Amino acid sequence: MSTAPDLIAEIAKNGRECFRIQITDYKGARYVDVRVWYGDPADRKPSAKGVTLKADAIPAVIAALQEAQARLGGSQ
Repeated sequence: MSTAPDLIAEIAKNGRECFRIQITDYKGARYVDVRVWYGDPADRKPSAKGVTLKADAIPAVIAALQEAQARLGGSQ
């Protein structure tokens, strides 16, 4: 049995797309899904562009993103 996704954040990408970060269930396991959603804000649809992470991968992804931020010169 799958439950509804738990929306963590929605971040604007452009006028018609956003990134949604949510916790999802699949075959009894929980994942973090980071995906591009498109369309009108009232009727967004998920695209194939995204990544689904197991919980144990999250610290490494966060560390890599922080390193990318540092190399770009801090917050932009």
